[in-house]
Amino acid sequence: MTATAQILPFQFDTQEVRTLLIDDQPWFVAMDVASALLYTDAQAMTRKLDDDEVQNRQIVGFGPRGVALISESGLYSAILRSRKAEAKRFKKWVTAEVLPAIRQHGRYDIATATIGTDGLHILHELIGKKINVLPGATKRQARAKLWSLVHTRFNVPRAEMIPATELESACNFIAACALDGQWLPAPANDDTLDEADQVNLYALCSHMLRLHELYRQYHLREMFEHLQSPIGPSLYGHLSEGASLARRYQPRLTAARDRLGIR
Repeated sequence: MTATAQILPFQFDTQEVRTLLIDDQPWFVAMDVASALLYTDAQAMTRKLDDDEVQNRQIVGFGPRGVALISESGLYSAILRSRKAEAKRFKKWVTAEVLPAIRQHGRYDIATATIGTDGLHILHELIGKKINVLPGATKRQARAKLWSLVHTRFNVPRAEMIPATELESACNFIAACALDGQWLPAPANDDTLDEADQVNLYALCSHMLRLHELYRQYHLREMFEHLQSPIGPSLYGHLSEGASLARRYQPRLTAARDRLGIR
């Protein structure tokens, strides 16, 4: 069975607890609950629960075997069986913050959710593509600088704590960051493009901007998420990065096109 509900991560101390709604009922990722309650074996924890308190779902990012989820009643059972001091605080956190948001709004309060590890992987991939054009010796410094800029821009100590509503903004921010002369080597003197090359690049930029516009206009990311396809975030990363570069160079390329009188 494939889950179409959106995974929303919450933060209990330093532990991410991923949650989702299935048939308007809250379910929790078992491995996250086990870690928060300091269980050494998540499977041992779920084996002690009733059959209707545990289910396995195919969710993007968890591999072909899917992920074990536990219901609200299963969560309470796991808490009661834990002898760790964290269990009491965890129960209070769930009952005071997570569940009231569900009951009040009929959904998770998206403002309290973060991008979590899934969003962090998307940003990692974007930054990796961003610095891929750099010489090997400068990649580590550039990567550290970009992460520092992200932390400052969104006022978070760790990127996974960026609000879930800001994931697209974070992707766009990374795409728009310029790799200045500090990282890029000086251009060679023999690689100047002629006007015909510039016009071709203008066409390439125009196509890239149009693709980015169509992706957003027809909500393709949401469509890929509904299909449980991992290609959505990755494709958006490529388009966002490409559109950012296209906007940067298009004015000069437009001038070359106009000089040649091409429309």
